[in-house]
Amino acid sequence: MYTNNKMLYCQTKDFFDALAKQLSSLKEKIAVEKDLTELVDTVYALRDTLQLIEHMRSELIKLKQSCEQLSCFIGMAMEEVEVKTDYCSAKLDINLGYKVVKKREQPEKYREFLKELGFPEGLLTDDMPEIFRLHWPGFQEYCRKCAQEGKNVPKNIGEPMNEYTVSIRKRKNIDE
Repeated sequence: MYTNNKMLYCQTKDFFDALAKQLSSLKEKIAVEKDLTELVDTVYALRDTLQLIEHMRSELIKLKQSCEQLSCFIGMAMEEVEVKTDYCSAKLDINLGYKVVKKREQPEKYREFLKELGFPEGLLTDDMPEIFRLHWPGFQEYCRKCAQEGKNVPKNIGEPMNEYTVSIRKRKNIDE
């Protein structure tokens, strides 16, 4: 394993350990805080801290997805779908995935999509709030099953696209 990978993990782990202590201390302070300005400043600091963490999470997800895609390309080219390292064992997989229209972007297509899935008319009005969301993995599996059985997938979904996954089983800790 690259030294940079170990460092990234260890530094992140250290950061989260320090953050947990900081949050514990902050919880104790705000439990007895009576100054409204301090409480509002705390909300502000927490909001911006959360934004930083969410941004970094988004970047990590993008990088992980790129590595999964590249791993699958190389693995498939080498005709290897299972890989073992000192740290983990992995299974490489490529499946068809489907993009679902979004209510706020294409409300009419979204309504037609839900109607085709059998949702009651009363739930499909423009003024009805979004009271449910599709379970993404379950919906993907449903579409793959339809395609395998030669049935039509629901209309108003995007063209099928490849989804690249690398399923990991830990063999030993990264920081060992």
